[in-house]
Amino acid sequence: PPGMGNLYTKLEVMNFAPNVAYMINPDFSVGANFIVSYQNLDLGYGADHGYGMGLQLGGLYKLGILNLGASYTYNQGVTHEKVAYFDNDAMLDDLELQSPQVVALGVSMEPSSTWLVELDTKWINWSGAKGYEDFDWEDQWVLGLGAQYKITPAFSLRAGYNYAKNPVKEHDGFDPMGTTNVQGHDVLNPNYEALRILGFPAVVEHHLTLGLGYKFTNAMAINLSYMHALENTVKESSAGDAFSFESSLEEDTITLVFLT
Repeated sequence: PPGMGNLYTKLEVMNFAPNVAYMINPDFSVGANFIVSYQNLDLGYGADHGYGMGLQLGGLYKLGILNLGASYTYNQGVTHEKVAYFDNDAMLDDLELQSPQVVALGVSMEPSSTWLVELDTKWINWSGAKGYEDFDWEDQWVLGLGAQYKITPAFSLRAGYNYAKNPVKEHDGFDPMGTTNVQGHDVLNPNYEALRILGFPAVVEHHLTLGLGYKFTNAMAINLSYMHALENTVKESSAGDAFSFESSLEEDTITLVFLT
């Protein structure tokens, strides 16, 4: 893209979440996570890192064979200093990135001692999170369905499916001569659209998961999971087709967790 050179982006996020929980009665419990978020952002002009603070509140209610859960996560932001040339004035500019607030609801059912089925949904407020709202991300509704089968009391198999519509809007027919304001800086539209579509291609929608868990004791367990996000593509062109951008993303993740 003009004025941007080779486009390079990297965003690293790590959350530390010490938590507390309280059982009000045998069927109802509440809890809180105090989130310390570490972010490292590099847009090709040098990395900058910082910390943000957040909070997650939740509750769980048991109703017969059903478990009902809800949680709310408050957004937290980090201002990354001197990470991009947004307005072409030869001075590096800052960018604040804020994790979105999230409202989650879930219900699980245990029809027998061997089966567990769960349905979850959550609303992710990308359009209200600084940084993401500047790049015109829209809110997401996420739907997840999972099942667990216990081969033995200690050994479990799991499978799941998750759908979330791509939050990155397509601006087909954008003005190639115009600008878009990003946190006080007027960015040339071709540069802005390149960063939106190519720099942060978080566009996958369908996710498949498999997992297994083994419980050594009541206080020790191991869980292994695999996630595959099916490939999805977004593309757009400017008015007159002077500029065209297209990106595709497919993901595979393996997670190993030890619980003690």
